[in-house]
Amino acid sequence: STQSTGVMERSRKQSVFELEFDERLTAIVSVFCDPAAFSPSLAMWPMIISHPKIYGAFGCHPHNARFYDDQMEDRIVEALQNEKSVAWGECGLDFNRNASEPDIQRQVFERQCVRAVELGFPIVVHSANATDDTFDILTRCCPQSHKIHLHCFDGNVHSAERFIDHFDNLFIGLTGSMTFADSKRLRAVAAQVPLDRLLAETDAPYMKPRKEGEKKKKKGARCTPDDVVAVVDCIAAQRTESVEDIVAQLRINANTMYGI
Repeated sequence: STQSTGVMERSRKQSVFELEFDERLTAIVSVFCDPAAFSPSLAMWPMIISHPKIYGAFGCHPHNARFYDDQMEDRIVEALQNEKSVAWGECGLDFNRNASEPDIQRQVFERQCVRAVELGFPIVVHSANATDDTFDILTRCCPQSHKIHLHCFDGNVHSAERFIDHFDNLFIGLTGSMTFADSKRLRAVAAQVPLDRLLAETDAPYMKPRKEGEKKKKKGARCTPDDVVAVVDCIAAQRTESVEDIVAQLRINANTMYGI
């Protein structure tokens, strides 16, 4: 399984039913978290998740928190009624860019967490330079048993353990950023966090995995859902289990989180 916004990019260029993915991918979660994704005139998500391998997660990204209102929430809730909707998100906090004011981000993240819990949906969380605030809001708004995916995790082993020690069904999502030369802390997370708490994902079209010795992203290189294979290979390189056992457990984890 893989989590990817890159599906939308590819589907603009061809029919969703013409999209082909690596046969090893059993399921893809495409994230819709931009206000345009829910616009009645622009929304592509119904077509995209009609593909047999693609499922949907719906929420408001922290960059867009300033646009969150009752109407947007209603449209998210409406999208979540689709039989192929599997999670609320991504939502959270991004204090790197602060595209929306931090206080607004906190309010909107908390509001979405409360709503997701009320409706019984797993939550996909975006947290950038906001570990303490993210932990505080999640612990206040979510039961310890709630299913949570810390998407595109950018912390260290200590912060990962802080979350998994508190939440029984929280998973740490690792992307192609783990392959970057300066991402030793993420490779340490892959090595030390229990395998049954990891998810392999892509964050396509971002975080294109890099080959050993490749210091910069190649011009024009875009991540796709198929790149999750390189992410799994990188996880395997940090661990002692066989690749087969790692793949099997990651699939179990994705099924636990998303039910797919």
